[in-house]
Amino acid sequence: MELNNISPKKHWFALHVFRNKVPDVEYRLRQASVECYAPWRVDEEPQPKRELLVSSLLFFRATKKFVVELRKQLGDIGYVYTDPACDDKRPAVIPDSEMQMFILVTSKGMAGLKYFEYDKRTFAKGQHVRVIDGPFKGLEGYVRRVKHERRLFVSVRGVCAVALAYIPQCFLEKI
Repeated sequence: MELNNISPKKHWFALHVFRNKVPDVEYRLRQASVECYAPWRVDEEPQPKRELLVSSLLFFRATKKFVVELRKQLGDIGYVYTDPACDDKRPAVIPDSEMQMFILVTSKGMAGLKYFEYDKRTFAKGQHVRVIDGPFKGLEGYVRRVKHERRLFVSVRGVCAVALAYIPQCFLEKI
């Protein structure tokens, strides 16, 4: 086996895009064969239209080498989120498990989702749980009260968090 033929490991990264350019950046990344995910909501009534659920946010899966090159090309279009635990502005690698949960929650088109900028003090508090039944089976997050409502928070560390509407207690198990 030749080591030169082994492809570098790809990771998820988050990109903050300015001036409503997410569709343009997403298109360019896809043209470069880069896997992307932007949380879009599609409304069919009265006419079909797409709008971003989290403005200016685009996730992409690439090698660290690609991210270095992308940063050079972005200019004033946007920036790659950095690891909050590092002082050297290293790009934040998003674990596959966090991305899978985030995609599961945001791709269902559920009403009542609320989005928040990430704040570890806020979204890592509460009871850590796993959903054991229903459409979100397998999802992990933290149960917290927001304005007198119990919600399940799923976060992408250093980027954002999504709060789901109430999930019955019988569908949750403590972790």
